[in-house]
Amino acid sequence: MSKFKRLVVSTLLLLTISFGASSAMVQQCMTEVCIGYFKKIETGAHRGHADAMATLGQFYYYGYGTEVDKDRAFVYFKKSARLGNIAAQYKTGLIYLSHDEYRDLNKGARYLEKAANRDFLNSTFLLGIVYMNKSFGLYNKDKADHYLTKAFKRKHPDMPLVVDVLAESEVISSSNYPKLFKAMQHQPLIKVEGQKSKWPVDETEVITITSPSVETILDQQIMAYRRPKTSLGSRLPSASCRESVGCYTTWGVEGLDDFTFLSVH
Repeated sequence: MSKFKRLVVSTLLLLTISFGASSAMVQQCMTEVCIGYFKKIETGAHRGHADAMATLGQFYYYGYGTEVDKDRAFVYFKKSARLGNIAAQYKTGLIYLSHDEYRDLNKGARYLEKAANRDFLNSTFLLGIVYMNKSFGLYNKDKADHYLTKAFKRKHPDMPLVVDVLAESEVISSSNYPKLFKAMQHQPLIKVEGQKSKWPVDETEVITITSPSVETILDQQIMAYRRPKTSLGSRLPSASCRESVGCYTTWGVEGLDDFTFLSVH
């Protein structure tokens, strides 16, 4: 598989969820405890809470406390996304792009753009990738330049690889990717290991934050769902990603070759 195809396919497989910096993940589970959490989150979703809908979508998608049901998962992701849950917007966009039975490229891009417009970095990066890929069906060089530049400025970990892939077919310049070219001039990458690009190492202090367990996160969420929702959106608009099961981030392009519908010519 070429570097470019691997990058695009791997990016779409961000459907694999991690909770912030934690390795804890929702997995298939039919224990009494998991079923209990499912019922409580389901109650919160029925009361109109967007975060609960996003979490319920996760439960249906992976079979946590219930049977796997991708259709119902998608329904709840979309409901949550329409109420403004940023992670659900991202997830809905991914499903529209990567699942054959739901595939709608334009809808997928719109949902991803909603999340990207609220600075959800993975959405910004993914949009840059799909818009730069001529074979995917959404090719738009101006939009690719816009979103790749935003991802570059925010130092998405995989942007050096994107730069290297682009450089294999064309020189990044002020004429083809003007915004990205300008950003790269302002914040140059370094070359290592046979001329691979890499973010320069700075002296910024790195603080490692350990996320609570999935059960702790669910308990915190359930406390917020005790009453019916009386307004649109999330009750916890300022909650961090690591504090919500409905939110997730993940990086990396290694070992993810499962999707085959993409081709690069």
